[in-house]
Amino acid sequence: MIIIEKSATIQVWKYLHSLVSIVSLMSIEEKMKSIENALAKSGSVIIAFSGGVDSSVLAALAFKVLGDRAIAVTADSRTLPSG
Repeated sequence: MIIIEKSATIQVWKYLHSLVSIVSLMSIEEKMKSIENALAKSGSVIIAFSGGVDSSVLAALAFKVLGDRAIAVTADSRTLPSG
């Protein structure tokens, strides 16, 4: 089990949120490096993995930076559509 400190999660969220205003001016490489830096600062993460492009890229970057200190999870619920 990986336990993530709430304060670390909040710090990463604040850091990522602060980037919103300048993200459109950054190259893809700069965006990826910025995300990698934020992930490295967090120490460990849980990624809500939907299977879409955004969560797939984030999960890949998290595993690249954090290795086994990153975990991707997805939901399996009766409320989700079947198929």
